[in-house]
Amino acid sequence: MLAVKRGIRNPWSDADRDVLSAFVIYWLLFVGYGDKAAWRAFLHSERPGWVFSLEAIQRLVSEYESEGFAYDLARCDHLSLLRQQVVEGDYVLRYWNERFTAADIISGCKPGESLRVLSTDDERIKRALMWLQRAYIWNSFPNYDPTSERDDDLPIDLDHIVPRDFFGFHWGKKEERLEADIGSDTFRWQREVVGNTLGNYRWINSSENRARGKGAFVAIDGDHDLVSNAAEWNELIREGEYRRWSRSDVSKFQRLIDLRTLDLYEKLLIGTGIRTILPPKDGN
Repeated sequence: MLAVKRGIRNPWSDADRDVLSAFVIYWLLFVGYGDKAAWRAFLHSERPGWVFSLEAIQRLVSEYESEGFAYDLARCDHLSLLRQQVVEGDYVLRYWNERFTAADIISGCKPGESLRVLSTDDERIKRALMWLQRAYIWNSFPNYDPTSERDDDLPIDLDHIVPRDFFGFHWGKKEERLEADIGSDTFRWQREVVGNTLGNYRWINSSENRARGKGAFVAIDGDHDLVSNAAEWNELIREGEYRRWSRSDVSKFQRLIDLRTLDLYEKLLIGTGIRTILPPKDGN
């Protein structure tokens, strides 16, 4: 639709392609009501004088955010405050609606919602990591057909950095896995929310994932899994050996995952160009 509207006499520049690419990825990750968002795009583009441009897309995104068709995104200048909130956390795991709230407090809307949804929605997690790890996937599997509908054709697995068995164990084993002074009720009900978050996932070669099992985390060569502090993660895993987590361990579990979530989110905003198509706001 956008290409037809532009017309054959107005060739696409590299800048135009960058804006279109950013808009597509923004849609895949942050639009919540696709039908309404699509209809609004048609209403804009049917106007006789409407032309695809950065300014036109910014106006469209502004309407998506203000009318709730898309999540109101946390801007880059929100991230330092959000990181501070994560660092100041303790061993009490946050409930879903308590996560990434620091930016909500200073804003008239809820930019933390975009992070809460992106980091816990399975499909959005897969899409985000597919883009972030695109070089690794392309270089490792150049013959893979991404249009295949056969799940067994997919040469990669979505792998937990901290294996699920370390936090998602059967609750009857809690005395073997947790120190007695940990607030067990909070850990029991929120461990999946934290552990099954964007920040604890990566795409990895399926055969390497099977070989790893519950073993220590080994980074993919070239930082392709976007984990720079493997030693800290492995302090929780200890070469696949189960041990009782202390308050410090639980705190680290939450901190490492949430900080990596914010790092990945920032890479998405900047690397995809999404930051450029967001309408200006305080904290942008």
